[in-house]
Amino acid sequence: MLSIEKYKSEEIDRIYREVYIDTAISNQAQIFEEMINQGYMRKADPKIMALQFFAPIFLLLNRYDGIAEQEAEAIEILGKHIEQFDKIYREGEIK
Repeated sequence: MLSIEKYKSEEIDRIYREVYIDTAISNQAQIFEEMINQGYMRKADPKIMALQFFAPIFLLLNRYDGIAEQEAEAIEILGKHIEQFDKIYREGEIK
């Protein structure tokens, strides 16, 4: 509903962006920064990492929203995305 209403109202658009994009990216960047600091992930820009991690998830949420019969496909793709991200950014073995 927000995704439709955001085109009608600047305030709804602001809320949509804040909740579904800005806050998600910011929180994920903080998590990645801490994981880098603790040595779990390679040194990289945590904000860029957050964008690279979240963008495919946001796309999948929008692509498969309301399509219950394709849930298994969406979950499979999500799992592959997370595995690929891990291969790129993990520092060493999982402790």
